[in-house]
Amino acid sequence: MRGDPAWSQTGSEGEPVSAEVAAAWRASEAQLYGSLVWDPELYERAVTLMGQVVGQLRLLGPSYDELRRAAQLPGGLVHQVVSAEQAGTTSLDPLLLGQAALSMRLREVVGEQARLRRLRRIAEAAHEGERWVVLEESGEPRGDPLNPYCRLEVEVATGRALYVTVVPDDHFTGVLHEVATLEVDLDDGRVREVAKGTGGVGETPSRHGGWVARERWVEHLRGRPAPC
Repeated sequence: MRGDPAWSQTGSEGEPVSAEVAAAWRASEAQLYGSLVWDPELYERAVTLMGQVVGQLRLLGPSYDELRRAAQLPGGLVHQVVSAEQAGTTSLDPLLLGQAALSMRLREVVGEQARLRRLRRIAEAAHEGERWVVLEESGEPRGDPLNPYCRLEVEVATGRALYVTVVPDDHFTGVLHEVATLEVDLDDGRVREVAKGTGGVGETPSRHGGWVARERWVEHLRGRPAPC
């Protein structure tokens, strides 16, 4: 990998924020926006302040532990970025605003941690001499309407990726097996679609009648050379 890769950032990420706490932050975010929908001027002010608070939270890095520490005084997050003059004129609830900002930043941290995990796994696979490595996987691989399946795997040397999914059909009586070709950026771990017209295999996801046919197609794609 090139330059100073993101996977070298191995600081403590901490345990993920609990589902209950995350839900409370989301509820504050929804409540804040819902209360401002009829006041465009105040809405714009809230968006500006939210951006400033989230900017402060970004300085803490992609750490769940740091988010939890910041959440001990959510109203204080707002007071850090609001001037004395603003504090006297705004009618926004600092507690609500602070928790809404935590909700926004949590979504970013989840994405950043996912990127770092991908890069660490790719680095490990490269060290072990693996050609392809599974980065993410969940669900029932053979197909279950109530337990959707997804798998992201990547060619270590190129970043060429395969995204395998099994989702319920429209009637929830069967499943749909698909394989899409994506790309993983080997510098920052982001997943992106294959650019149209670049010669990438499978720009349109392929659909298969069962898990055996699907996996045969995956094996076929793994064996193809990466497009130039």
